[in-house]
This record gives sequence, structure tokens and C-alpha cells, in this order.
Amino acid sequence: MVKKILCLCDRGRVRSKYLAEYLFSLGYKTRYGGLGVFRRPVKNFDEGDVLWADIVIVPRSIYARIFKKKFPEFNGRIITLHVHDLPSKKAKEMLVYPRLKRQIDNKISAGEI
Repeated sequence: MVKKILCLCDRGRVRSKYLAEYLFSLGYKTRYGGLGVFRRPVKNFDEGDVLWADIVIVPRSIYARIFKKKFPEFNGRIITLHVHDLPSKKAKEMLVYPRLKRQIDNKISAGEI
């Protein structure tokens, strides 16, 4: 069975989108969105997306805490990475995306995804 993964970040624009696209390329079913912790989301998600997901992946622990408060009924697994966003496109390409990929690859290798 193919795992269904909901990737979330603050705005649903950079980290969650990158993760969803990368995991999709590996054969997972994915969706993504923003929690709106610090700024208004660009890509929203809803309770239907949460109910659909087997796994939720967030880039920082603050997002995991907020997600758990908003959706206490979620019974799936929440995976927390440790990747901050950076403002410039070059920084994203050189630092953010490689960190996301490395941490996700490690989670897959460890059997957590």
C-alpha cells in the first residue's frame, strides 16, 4: 500500500511543496499546505487532507505542536525534521532543499516512512 503523506510548513510554499514533490517522485501519494504560524498560508489544507494522510511531515517542532493542537484526532504518524527556511532563492537551493532531502532520505532508510 502506498503511503499518503501530508507535508506542512508555515506558508505551504517552499519546504512543504519541495517535500511533497520529492516524495511524490519516489512513489508516495502527497499533498502539502501551510499552517500559518508566522504568516498567512499561500497553500491551504483542510480537515479532509488530514483525514486522508497516513503521515504528516513538518520541518520544525513548532509546527508539530501546532498541528497536534489543531488536529488532536489525527491518528497517523507525525515526522518532525529540523530545517529552517531561508529568505533567498540561492540559500534555498544550496542549503534548505539539500537538508530536506537528506533528512527525508534518512527517515526512509530508517524505515520511518
